Amino acid sequence: MNLQTTKGRIRFSSLLGFLLLVFVAIFLFLFKGAVKPKYDFSVDPDQYPMVKETQSVYLKNGDKYEIVAQRLQAKIGNAQVKMLGYNGTVPGPFIYVHQGDEIILEFKNLTGLPSTIHHHGVRVDNRYDGVPEVTQPVVPDGKSFTYKIKFDDPGVYWYHPHYRDDYAQELGLYGNYIVIPKDPHYWAPVNREIPLILTDILIKDGKLPEYYQDYSNFVFMGRFGNTFLINGHVQPTIEVQKGEVIRFYLTNTSSVRPFRVFVPGVKMKLVGGDNGRIEKEQFVDAVVIAPSERQIVEMYFPSPGDFKLTHHAVDPLVGPRTYELATFHVGDQAVSVSYEKEFQQLRENKELIDEIEPLVAKYKAARPDRTIRLSVAVSKKEASRFSEPGSSAPPQSTAFPGLITMLAKTGAKVEWEDHMYLQNKMSTSKEITWQITDLGTMKTNGAIMDWNYKQGSYIKIRIINDIHSLHPMQHPMHFHGNRFLVLAVNDVEETNHVWKDTFMVGAGDVVDILLELSNPGKWMAHCHILEHLHSGMMFMYTVD
Repeated sequence: MNLQTTKGRIRFSSLLGFLLLVFVAIFLFLFKGAVKPKYDFSVDPDQYPMVKETQSVYLKNGDKYEIVAQRLQAKIGNAQVKMLGYNGTVPGPFIYVHQGDEIILEFKNLTGLPSTIHHHGVRVDNRYDGVPEVTQPVVPDGKSFTYKIKFDDPGVYWYHPHYRDDYAQELGLYGNYIVIPKDPHYWAPVNREIPLILTDILIKDGKLPEYYQDYSNFVFMGRFGNTFLINGHVQPTIEVQKGEVIRFYLTNTSSVRPFRVFVPGVKMKLVGGDNGRIEKEQFVDAVVIAPSERQIVEMYFPSPGDFKLTHHAVDPLVGPRTYELATFHVGDQAVSVSYEKEFQQLRENKELIDEIEPLVAKYKAARPDRTIRLSVAVSKKEASRFSEPGSSAPPQSTAFPGLITMLAKTGAKVEWEDHMYLQNKMSTSKEITWQITDLGTMKTNGAIMDWNYKQGSYIKIRIINDIHSLHPMQHPMHFHGNRFLVLAVNDVEETNHVWKDTFMVGAGDVVDILLELSNPGKWMAHCHILEHLHSGMMFMYTVD
């Protein structure tokens, strides 16, 4: 081979290499959106910092506060597990603000995946609602976003991510806002106020069952936990003085589990819910709290002893289940001032009654403006896994044969436990679509595009939870940005109203709500069972 030929081949090879590099560069430029980034959905605790104790933070009007979402680890029982938390804690900080004040949250995301913050129940400006690519761009790992939040309503609210919250919230990204009323007599006097966040986490063989970037699992039932946490702790003890009256702000941040809580031997009074106080205070045997709901109760502790915060589920499928969540240890020392007298009184909140009752009278007998149905659709492949062997009937009518019959016969509205763990774990958002269907247009989920209303109007919505669905179960329905009243459940009128943002619609129930459209913007409405949300169960509505 002569020198001239060799040089020619070298030049030709160099040209080919250059053209190849140009081609690769053009390909990556044109198709960079198709190259999916790898996010951290691992459950390995690795060497992340240990979870710290949650702190209370008191902010004034105009204050700036930095809140950092980060990877952590915690010891829960005998398991060392990965968690996510705000400012190194699970729950995140309890943030106290005054009604009418506005604060600035400087959010930094260090979770290994995109994130946002949704200020649940707070009627914020739409651009700060935290819904990715609807109200704001998603916040990439390592980046920041500034939220301005004005708190118009007293009560208890909470914050959590709205990007793959079936992973991020379940691992610990949640915290409370407690909004102090302008009116010093809004609440009755108490000795103390304590926020309690109730949740559960699923730990199997000392670790969390895996999560996936491209889809959600545990989609039929949602990911029920088997370990209960109160403010991030397993069965904590809370010290109480004899004679104390304590107001508890209860928040359920679990993915799917509803709680029915009471304290044997302690009198409990219901005074408020999602968006502030109720019309008429009442003594109750227990309160039910659906995922993302809040209940505000007061308790009086007259005598020494240990009293258990108890979750009691009356489940016709597995029988009654009772769990002790926390202990109130009442010592011998009496509180210096007791508010027992005020506790025994049941107040009627006239200002709230005057606000709500004219609306109820006007709309309770009106025809619904919209009717939606809650159900589920599955692929043929998924349905066939649950069909009865040898059956010639369509899979939709034979899936979970005993479960549908039991719900229909017993009138059970709520599934309190995961009755089919292995099948549930294998059920994914690739095969299952939980559905909200507008019966006026027959559009479903994201295809519902015509809910456009003027600010200042009200719409009556009928929600039908289809008992003949493939898998009937309860759905906690949440409306962003605006509040609503429950008018009736199964044609039985509600008689003690509270403004709400979330309500649990039981299997087979028909619920009428009145949605107040006071806050302009494009808003999400969805089921707050996180795996249901991430398998499609949401739609948008607009207030102009």
